[in-house]
Amino acid sequence: MEGNMDFKALVISKYPELPNHQKRVGDFFLDHPHDFAMLSILDLASKIGVSEATIFRFAQSLGFRSFTHFKNKVMEETQKVVKPAQPFKLLKEEELPDNTLTGVARMDIENINMTMHKISPERFVSAVDLIDKADHVYTCGLGVSAISCQVLAYLLNQMAIPAKVFLHNSATFIEQVTFLKPSDLLITFSFPPYSRESIDAARLANKRNIPVLGICDRETAPISLYAQEILPIETKNLLFTNSITAVIVVINAITTEVARRNKIEISKYQEELVRLLRENNYLARI
Repeated sequence: MEGNMDFKALVISKYPELPNHQKRVGDFFLDHPHDFAMLSILDLASKIGVSEATIFRFAQSLGFRSFTHFKNKVMEETQKVVKPAQPFKLLKEEELPDNTLTGVARMDIENINMTMHKISPERFVSAVDLIDKADHVYTCGLGVSAISCQVLAYLLNQMAIPAKVFLHNSATFIEQVTFLKPSDLLITFSFPPYSRESIDAARLANKRNIPVLGICDRETAPISLYAQEILPIETKNLLFTNSITAVIVVINAITTEVARRNKIEISKYQEELVRLLRENNYLARI
């Protein structure tokens, strides 16, 4: 394999065929291509938690003679691009106490930085286009993702976009998908450990020609098989669950872009909404 290559696209195209151990190598490469190019095979094996032989076979699965051959080609490409700087950091970090609050803040800032590198401007616009074109938007997710579903649906409703949350009570996600139309949009939140029910809902929606927007942790997340577009978000956490900080940043960005595109319509909607709330005494008098 010679010439300029899109290694990211190559790994994604080969990913479904890879054994599970090699998929872990692929995930690391997609998230940290610069580190992959600079580390030795021994260091990579230790960092990823696989054998050196697995990394060697990963390179061969992509069509390269050896790991060294693959690494040299990756280095040629990465040298053309300066490793992205971290746009956000803690202010006067050296003066902050070394406690849990600082640790969580540091990790979430890293999550936001990584998310900004993962989501290209084109991908972000594509995701908002799907929302803009939909007659109705439905959000779907379990666990901590259920909270993100509610936040996104609430904010979209505030932007005059009809949005509802799939509730996990009287009907399964699969049953609720059957009520959707091809003119609607299903936004599925899917983070490790991946819920089979959320993935199955996206699969059925895709089969019924209902557009799916996947909000997940990586390019190769299971939901990516059924989504027209995905927004990969970093969710590392000091706890056993996923952090939602970067997720909320992306949700806020989505609804802000929707508002920017439909400024006049949303302004009229908000004025009418406030008028109705006041007329019916829903707003507190201060």
